[in-house]
Amino acid sequence: MREIKFRGRVHFNSWVYGGVSFFEGEATIFDSSSVVNSAYDVGPVTVGQYLGVEDKNDVQIYEDDILQTQSGIGYVVYDGVAFAIKSPGSEAIDYERPSFYESCEIIGNIHDNPELLNLSHV
Repeated sequence: MREIKFRGRVHFNSWVYGGVSFFEGEATIFDSSSVVNSAYDVGPVTVGQYLGVEDKNDVQIYEDDILQTQSGIGYVVYDGVAFAIKSPGSEAIDYERPSFYESCEIIGNIHDNPELLNLSHV
């Protein structure tokens, strides 16, 4: 059974991790690492779910992470059914087995590093 958790960006490059709540267009992350219950308002578009797998450096992979794969660069998307890899500038998405991600490396995410995809907005 995989761990269900999310991340969201509070301000600029400050990220928090934990449970998420959406209400009236706003998003809140409940910090899972805090001893005291801490809730942070985050940008709703920055909220991404943990896939339950790690990259080749044992770093947890989240939705919207940009990955260096054996075939190039792609980013993690959720299509409403499953997580997949989308190539920059393409409409195609590739569904991969969890073992696929073990050979990839996170090189950024679409919110902090859109230039890695050579796109102005993803």
